Order: sequence, then C-alpha cells, then structure tokens
Amino acid sequence: MNIEEKAEYVKEHFLAEAINSIEAHRRYWNPSISRTLTSALSKELEGAGYPVVVWEIPPQWEHVFYLQEDASIESAEIKAIAEERFRLMEQGVDASQLPK
Repeated sequence: MNIEEKAEYVKEHFLAEAINSIEAHRRYWNPSISRTLTSALSKELEGAGYPVVVWEIPPQWEHVFYLQEDASIESAEIKAIAEERFRLMEQGVDASQLPK
C-alpha cells in the first residue's frame, strides 16, 4: 500500500471516529489499527487540525492517539486506562463501553 492508499484507507475507516473521540475525550483508542497505518492516521488528524502523539501501549498493545498539547499527561494515567480497558475487554465488555 503506498502513501496515498494509506491516507485514503484511514480516511475511510478511522478518521471520523478518531476525530469524534478526540473532540469528546481528547484521546482515540484503537486496538486494531496496524502499525503501518498509524502514521497515516496521525498525518490525517494533523491535517484536520488535531496534532497528535501516538503511543502503542501494553497490555493489549492498543494504539492511543492524543493531542500533542496533552503530551505532558503523566504516562501513569494512560497506562491505568490501558490496563482497565484490557481488563474489561477480557470480560467481554463492548468496545463502546470501554474507558476513553
């Protein structure tokens, strides 16, 4: 997949959801986006006015996209959210109900 194809793919599959989540929660969690598409989504978010930092975080190794201006948030807070999301996923909680 070339750069243009990646951009189109993330626009079609992730961009609207990412923007909605960032506007509501200042973060967007995605457990399924591939590593090869994270930079494309990051660029599309920046182009839409949402410059983000991307972190692939254990234990589920989800990608979390959060605003650059929030980069000073302690990593402990993001790690705690990631651990809670993983615990709830293991219990079968619907993705829409996971903490953001």
